[in-house]
Amino acid sequence: MPELRPFQELLEDYVRHVSGQRCSIPAFRRASEGWETEILLFSIEPPAPEFGGLRHLAARVYPWPWQADRVKAEFLLLRGLFETGYPVPRVVRFEPDASLLGGPFFVMEQVRGSLLGYKYTKGTEQEKRDVSVVFGDLLARLHRIDPAPFLGEGAAWRDRRSALTSLEPEILRSFLEPSSIARELEPIFVWMEEHRPVLEGGETCLLHGDFHLWNIMLAEDEKGTLGGLPRPVVVDWGQAGLGDPRHDIAQSMLLSKTQNMPGVAESCLTAYQYASGRHLEHLEVFEILALARRLGATLVCLADGPETLGLRPELVPFLLKRLNHLDGLCNLLEQQSSIRLPGVRGLLARWASTETVR
Repeated sequence: MPELRPFQELLEDYVRHVSGQRCSIPAFRRASEGWETEILLFSIEPPAPEFGGLRHLAARVYPWPWQADRVKAEFLLLRGLFETGYPVPRVVRFEPDASLLGGPFFVMEQVRGSLLGYKYTKGTEQEKRDVSVVFGDLLARLHRIDPAPFLGEGAAWRDRRSALTSLEPEILRSFLEPSSIARELEPIFVWMEEHRPVLEGGETCLLHGDFHLWNIMLAEDEKGTLGGLPRPVVVDWGQAGLGDPRHDIAQSMLLSKTQNMPGVAESCLTAYQYASGRHLEHLEVFEILALARRLGATLVCLADGPETLGLRPELVPFLLKRLNHLDGLCNLLEQQSSIRLPGVRGLLARWASTETVR
């Protein structure tokens, strides 16, 4: 990705081209970088109809030119969700041309505010309860949305198969089995086959794919309906698709546990079950699958390169410094399941000694 000043120059050129030379960018910064994308926050003066008349905008830039279809799917999903009234950022432009900012991207409104996770970690006991209710309500609302309008020609996904998230076993296998470390991951495949009756055949609905308190923003100056909290807005939809609703709640519970936020998983689960009217059975199996996906995807990224999974190239040095975290994920997986990964332990030991991967 370009450095700070070139990025701003590229954005200024882009905005002026789209708006007919009418606009400038008086404010610009790069937001925190995720595994998949880079977020550029900027303001334009004066607001232009080509950008929805919005002054504060964000560009979500994917790293690889061949990801244009994936970017378009996320753009169309957000547009459809916004039209249903679900609280997501308003999207205004999709740009498949990777030469503009270094990768395909879309432009959306910039949600200005704080993260719901901070409200939980720093809040009073009442605020923690309010946060859990917001979480449960938002996830239940998402799972109630009819997925049919998001499938077909001109929609986010052409068919059900292309919409399935990587939390679904058949999709997870499709990118883990062809990897160079498939042999080391074999115990995960065996476990998935043994638990196929539980993991397959359930309800299918829209999933966020990475739903947790740190992907929900509280929009400043926009009061919500609960406990005086600002209006919540759900962000970061790169892993969204179709699947069993238990995937979303299991992924969220896993992240809460690995981020050392005691009490979050249980309170959010209770709030979700109340808001959705669902009683989730076999959730522990879905938690194990979420953990296996997290570990497997990270290992494939290190072994075969981030491009394999469409992740940012800068991830490898970051992950090499966190091999102890991967060892912790192995420990957690072994504690919660029958899966044993001696081959993965060998990989981690080798990478730790050489500090180099492909």
